[in-house]
Amino acid sequence: MRAIVRLVSVCVILSAAVTTPAQSAKQNPPRERTQFSTGDDPRVDRPVPLPDDVIQILQQDEQVKSCLTDNQLEPGENLSSWFLASQISLASEDERDLVVMPNESRGPTILCFQSVEGIGWFWVFRERNHRYELALKAAGLGLRVLKSKHKGHRDVETGATIARYVTTYTYCFDGTRYAEFKRTVSEVR
Repeated sequence: MRAIVRLVSVCVILSAAVTTPAQSAKQNPPRERTQFSTGDDPRVDRPVPLPDDVIQILQQDEQVKSCLTDNQLEPGENLSSWFLASQISLASEDERDLVVMPNESRGPTILCFQSVEGIGWFWVFRERNHRYELALKAAGLGLRVLKSKHKGHRDVETGATIARYVTTYTYCFDGTRYAEFKRTVSEVR
């Protein structure tokens, strides 16, 4: 009799712990990606379309303009095909901020935005009054959105390893944009 009671207790506990995929999605929304790397595959888990105002800002970027000089868009092709965007919350859950990086599947145009060593450009856009504005453009092997905050916005970190040294840059929000807050250089051992 005790064995049956234990078996029933275990079954009740297990059935309470197991949820269907639909129940799980309601309880645990997908976590936002906070780390991005030029070597990741996929670079962005759930890409979002680039808004028109982000494309307009990117068209004014010096690297993009230079790349467009050497790599013309095909008829009907949009500049958004050159980039991937991932949604992130920098300040509040109501905002749909973006981390934008080059689309590796674009082949040779990736070299406009990334060195052979893998150091590439990242753009961070913040949503403000239903429009996007460039908050940070930084280079590195990767970009990480931190939990720490300044002026209500999460800090951002980039970094790269060159020769025997790792350089990490921490950017903090200054009320308008992100600015370099700290640079750390350490020797790889």
